[in-house]
Amino acid sequence: MVGCAGMLAALPAAAQEFSVPRMEDEDPSADEPPPRGNKRGRLDEDDPHGAQDDGTTADLTGGNKRVRKDGGAPAVELTPDASVPSADASRPAPPPAPADAGAALPPPPPPRVDSLPPPPPPVDMPPPTGAAAGVLRHARQSVVLTPATYEDLLAEWEKRRALLKDSPAAAQKQLLNVLSALRALGGGAPGGAQAPDIATALVMEAHELADKLEADRALAVADVAVAMAPSLPATHLALARARYLKAPGDTGPVAAALWGALQAETTDLRFTIRWLLAAAVALVGTLFMMLLGLAATLGLRRLNLLAHDAGHILPVHMRGGASTVLAATLLCIPLVLRAGPVAAGIWFLLVMWRYFEGAERALAALAILCTAALPLGINAAAPLVVFPTTHVAALYLGQSDAGQARAVRPRVDEAPVDAVSLGVSGLMHKRAGDLAAARSALEHALRLEPKAGWTHVNLGCVYASMGEMDRAQMEFERAAELNPADALALHNAATLHALMGRTGAAREAWEAAERVNHQAAQAYRDRAAGSFPKPHNVAFVDAPAPAVALLAAALQPTPASDAVAAEAWAFLSPQVTRALWPGVVLLALLLLALAQLLSTRWPPATACRRCGSPACRSCDGKDVDRFHCAQCYNAFMVRGARVEAALKIRKDVQIRRHRNRRQFLTRLLSALWGGAGLLFAGFPVRGAVLGFLFTLAALIGGASVFLPDAVGVGPDASWVRMAVPALVLILTWLVGLLLSFRSET
Repeated sequence: MVGCAGMLAALPAAAQEFSVPRMEDEDPSADEPPPRGNKRGRLDEDDPHGAQDDGTTADLTGGNKRVRKDGGAPAVELTPDASVPSADASRPAPPPAPADAGAALPPPPPPRVDSLPPPPPPVDMPPPTGAAAGVLRHARQSVVLTPATYEDLLAEWEKRRALLKDSPAAAQKQLLNVLSALRALGGGAPGGAQAPDIATALVMEAHELADKLEADRALAVADVAVAMAPSLPATHLALARARYLKAPGDTGPVAAALWGALQAETTDLRFTIRWLLAAAVALVGTLFMMLLGLAATLGLRRLNLLAHDAGHILPVHMRGGASTVLAATLLCIPLVLRAGPVAAGIWFLLVMWRYFEGAERALAALAILCTAALPLGINAAAPLVVFPTTHVAALYLGQSDAGQARAVRPRVDEAPVDAVSLGVSGLMHKRAGDLAAARSALEHALRLEPKAGWTHVNLGCVYASMGEMDRAQMEFERAAELNPADALALHNAATLHALMGRTGAAREAWEAAERVNHQAAQAYRDRAAGSFPKPHNVAFVDAPAPAVALLAAALQPTPASDAVAAEAWAFLSPQVTRALWPGVVLLALLLLALAQLLSTRWPPATACRRCGSPACRSCDGKDVDRFHCAQCYNAFMVRGARVEAALKIRKDVQIRRHRNRRQFLTRLLSALWGGAGLLFAGFPVRGAVLGFLFTLAALIGGASVFLPDAVGVGPDASWVRMAVPALVLILTWLVGLLLSFRSET
């Protein structure tokens, strides 16, 4: 409790400064506090603790808070609590000043620390033991502004590289110093700053050691790689390989590392953006390809019917080749007008509508209706395409990538003024040591979004670094109020209580953090109780911006995304704008209804069920049914009809050739594209379902591999992204192929 007395004695009435007590076993080289930031964001040796005279008076004796105003400025003071004795009781009252002294007498000097009697120990609860005691001990040493930079981390990394050639054992130990330098910079915690460039080099080294069957060294290097960049799946995969090499029979740790790789794929914002982009591109491409696929496969069997009906408007002597040319010209009208592939597919379905059957007509109408969602899908995918160049990507890199934080600072400063941008900017200023700028940005962010718990946590960390512990406690408690499951806010509150000597409140906050999230609370506690190079500030852990908030900002349209969407839509439909496209779809559905009415009054030609030739009532006569041509009907359906044997044999050969050709095309289409053979064979529902799943899986897998890498550093876990789409792709292809062979029977 000598530290508490020294802390209270260092609080003059005129200057609001907070001095952290030193432990007896602390490094003597750290007696002088490092330079801190003042109000103007400069390093000022005259203000070593970074305190600001804002008219606030505080009584740091623990207990409940009450807010008062002194001279128009907000002030926070803490009422005495039974757990921590009041400092006023142990401080001797100054003698009264003479009445005639006036302003000529100087103010009495503050009492010396050694003249104060030691306050009694707290009586609320026994001091914490075990891990809590370690956190308490390091918390009292750790409230020092971090002047650590990324260059310090690189210096430790260069030392390790220099030792790697001459002394591998020393280089292995130096890895811990590299990790400690990252944690002193503000990393090493869940969601904290990372060093993916160094982690990438460690992943490559771990794989090289695994190739040499050096399991112990590979495992140690992979462990540090995961700690340096837990959001990279490649680090978890390297750890899984090293664990398998170390203990091939123990599958539990290997499975845990693989699960970590999958979690990294789904939790990191850049991978989330890439997955969403792949899904959006795949969905738009699937709708487009299904439209063209239905038009091609359903219409391929009935082109001869269209050519036959087109010959009815020509003279008898001009039928044959001229009717085929007329039908082809009718289908190519959108290509001549340069209406785009989507309009061409819709037109093809409109023209061939009269020749489709019930289920085929329903699928054609559904495909045309789904094209109304194409503009929406393109508008949603365009912001994801330009994400690497947006200010949201700069915000994410600024708070998570220690190596690129300085490079993206100009883009962060130019970001739109909103709560997320200001919060991340304040976090970056705090890590850079500019506490005044960090405080200003975070307070502005809270004025825009008062219920942002992560901003309250970061502002509390800034207040703690500036010595304003009462305000820090208010911010941490406000964050815990807004989100009772926030283990980080509870951990910071516990650390603050421990620093102030309130062991009972500290224990309660630690236990609450353990209840809400044991794993995260343990990670925060280990980080705070670790051994790090001084000076450092690891007692209070920063809170990054939530991925949900950054994702919502990334999905907002920008001028760059509008340009990308306009370019993509110009390829699909250059003649019709996105705003007018729903009207085009509605007009196409009305034309389908008109085609249905025309097919009822003037029945079109149908395909003969035996030979596939056109069966036309107007050409064959009313005595022939609508399912067979006249030759097949007279030769095989009418009993007692006098038909020459040669004609029957020739017709039978024609039927066999038609069946063989149809069988070959069904197998070929099934082998080329899942479900296409069933569509051609006359099973539209099965073929459409399999074709949709096959196309979607193929495009998701292709987009996840061939789209630009969202991370941009290190080897990528492409097989993790390809696992699920590849499985769906293979299953749908096999099912479509088997069903196409069974359809022949």
